[in-house]
Amino acid sequence: MNRYRCINCRDPLTRDLVAIGVRSCGRCAVLLKELGDNLVSPPPESDSGSDCRPARIEHKPRRDGRWLVWAATKRGNLRWFHDYGAAHGFDRDICSWTPGQVERAVGAILAQRAST
Repeated sequence: MNRYRCINCRDPLTRDLVAIGVRSCGRCAVLLKELGDNLVSPPPESDSGSDCRPARIEHKPRRDGRWLVWAATKRGNLRWFHDYGAAHGFDRDICSWTPGQVERAVGAILAQRAST
């Protein structure tokens, strides 16, 4: 049983990644980086395939409301997305947002960060 786990999704990490100080799997690092996270660095590129989920990094997960809730909670800005949704007439339950609504909301927060 693998005792090394990603700090975000709790998926197993390889001992090699933990030995060099990586605490987040590649999938989580990519998702958080897309939201502008500067706290979690992605695992280093390696030819040995030591990443815990190399096949999943290449395709992006469906960006629906459930993804947004997960990602926003990790970044600590779930309240911002809730307020944005209320102001734009989205459903109160962020999990039921469509991928188009999620894309608009993520674009809005990225634009706000770029302007500040």
